[in-house]
Amino acid sequence: MSDMWERLGMDEKDKSTWEPDRGKWTTSLMSSTSNDSTNSRILVHLLRREDHAIPFRDFAPKARAAICELSGGEQHILMEDKVMPPPMDEPVPQAVMNDSFIVAPGIASLEKQWKEAGQHAHDVGETARPDGLTSAQAKLLDPHAGNNYHIDGDFFHHFLDSPEQGLLPIVLFSDVKVGGGGTYIVPAAIPIMAKHLYSHSQGVMPDMSVVKDVAGPIKEFDHGF
Repeated sequence: MSDMWERLGMDEKDKSTWEPDRGKWTTSLMSSTSNDSTNSRILVHLLRREDHAIPFRDFAPKARAAICELSGGEQHILMEDKVMPPPMDEPVPQAVMNDSFIVAPGIASLEKQWKEAGQHAHDVGETARPDGLTSAQAKLLDPHAGNNYHIDGDFFHHFLDSPEQGLLPIVLFSDVKVGGGGTYIVPAAIPIMAKHLYSHSQGVMPDMSVVKDVAGPIKEFDHGF
């Protein structure tokens, strides 16, 4: 993390530098259901440096202990590189924390939108809410109002028992401010998606669409970057 901004070629304190250099880094446009590209977020994919990988047991021992407990024991955690049995038939790396970060730099238009939503209450004399947000800010945080959601795991063919995301930890390196774009955790969605995957044993694509007329797992995807 210490040299992340240097690797990005951006200045942490100068937001005008947060526009990715498309000629220098691998970038992709976060999928969006909106035709308005103003708030479309660019994702910057940093390459993994093999000598910067840290075994998860050393990086976060308490979190690893919780992961082992949730997974039914250490025997279910990959301790070293191994080849998965059919139909995967491909190497899966051991549990490590590496620096192949996918960075979504902040967007000036969204920051402006948030500030204007905060000012709106003062302009109309709105009564303060218990959570300290204005009604306009609360509306922006409503998950139903989002239009640029994406699905993690754009690099593999999804099955109900896919090992790539059998358990998906969310690592926080700092506090997330209100309105800062934190990850929504929606437990109610788990049985819905599990049923979708169970109903399509042939697997689904990274966008959760159904795979048709394939003899085996798809291993190559057009990621769009």
